[in-house]
Amino acid sequence: MAGDDVRENDNKRIAKRNPIRCDVILHGPGGSHPAHVQNLSTRGAGLASANPPAVGERVHLEFPALLGRPTVDAVVRHASRRARLMGVEFDHPGETTAKVTEDLVKSHVSGEDL
Repeated sequence: MAGDDVRENDNKRIAKRNPIRCDVILHGPGGSHPAHVQNLSTRGAGLASANPPAVGERVHLEFPALLGRPTVDAVVRHASRRARLMGVEFDHPGETTAKVTEDLVKSHVSGEDL
């Protein structure tokens, strides 16, 4: 899950990934539990989760450290229960997602620990 690499075909990276570390609340089919953002782009995120949902599951991410506790809906695209990692693609990589990404990047750059 590197910075801004670009790949061909269906793996083409079209949004820069930012190495962000922050806590989120993952709401999914198995209930709600804490997770940790590893990297973030305007289109998706890499998360560490003790019990990641299955690929294709719909999830809802809540960012309690940000003003207004913004939320983003997503679908799980990659998941490894053994590694306790998952990758999600945001449903609507629009204004809310861009704002969440911007706020987290700014916090990370300023050295705040979310």
